[in-house]
Amino acid sequence: MRVRIHFNLHKAEFTIRGIPNIKGDMRYVQSTCLSDCRFLVGQKSRDAVRDTHKRSVHAFVEGTLCDCGKADGLDVSYNPYLNDGFVIRGTQRILSSASHVAFRIVREKPITRARDAR
Repeated sequence: MRVRIHFNLHKAEFTIRGIPNIKGDMRYVQSTCLSDCRFLVGQKSRDAVRDTHKRSVHAFVEGTLCDCGKADGLDVSYNPYLNDGFVIRGTQRILSSASHVAFRIVREKPITRARDAR
């Protein structure tokens, strides 16, 4: 099943939404993983966040849910004020896809790791 995942700042959990998005079709999880992933950022919404300094959901990782539980790979982050897209933490290299992405919460902070990120 193809889904989109984003970090929910208010709940300190990841939100999973199905594709297509059906009203009420959301789950909140502490950890999960996806395969065959794309990193997506709504450019107009990102620009609005930068202009207004009001947060909104505009960045997702899209992929197929898997339950392998593997959490290896490169640390990935997204900050709309610093980068135009998802990047490998500590670099400016913008990512568009990955073969696998693992998500987990550690001390209410999101940890996102990608394998074969490009």
